[in-house]
Amino acid sequence: MTARGGINLRILLTNSFVATLTSVIIFLLVKIGGGNDLVTTCQGSLYLRGSNPDATETAIISLKARNFLFFTVIQIILGLLAMKHFLHAKDRSVSFLMWATLFVLYIPGYTLMTFLKSISWDYACNEKPNGISGHAFYVAWAMLSIYYLVGSNKRLPAFNYFGVRWLDRMEDWVQPVSTTILSMGLYFTYIYGYHSPQQMFLGGLLGIFWGLVSISFSEYIRDQDQFNDDMAHIFGQLERNTLGDEEEEEEATQN
Repeated sequence: MTARGGINLRILLTNSFVATLTSVIIFLLVKIGGGNDLVTTCQGSLYLRGSNPDATETAIISLKARNFLFFTVIQIILGLLAMKHFLHAKDRSVSFLMWATLFVLYIPGYTLMTFLKSISWDYACNEKPNGISGHAFYVAWAMLSIYYLVGSNKRLPAFNYFGVRWLDRMEDWVQPVSTTILSMGLYFTYIYGYHSPQQMFLGGLLGIFWGLVSISFSEYIRDQDQFNDDMAHIFGQLERNTLGDEEEEEEATQN
């Protein structure tokens, strides 16, 4: 089952398996711990979580401002890229399903990360389980999604839909801007003592693989013919099973 977009169902399932296996490996690494203190603790950070500039309200860039850039601005960029593709796509229903799938799948991924973090034995940099960095997970997923959206938009013919130069040519600047914002978020996460390098590595690793799974599903939907064929097969099988059950019930009643 090959998709015209360059991906097939086998690749989708393979990526899903790899993501699951990665989650298990991350769980084991977090449980085992150990290693160099500079890697597994916040000894290399400039501050500790409880006494960093956020806690004392002396940060050059406040936590509220950083969160606005890190979350709100990045989500606006993702939304604009998705909307631009939707407005110019040949089949808007497919475009909508692609991006809805990409964004919605972030939720189970983040839930999985939170669960693995909550059951870890890694208390470095915090008084509660802190084994996986949610910020690093978000950075990896967001960067993959942005690069994927930019690549998808560049497949479309050039067009000026917004009528604003910087919006119509946003693919030229969103990658370096997003990379700068997200890198800044990771920088402060480390130097302010929120997570150790190991915790950030594990979060980023899980984010990369979950991003690949999300993109795989979106690419699968991009191939509308394959997607429709598979959905028809699934629902057709359900219908046949339902009819078969009804026939068995009818025969049992007659007997």
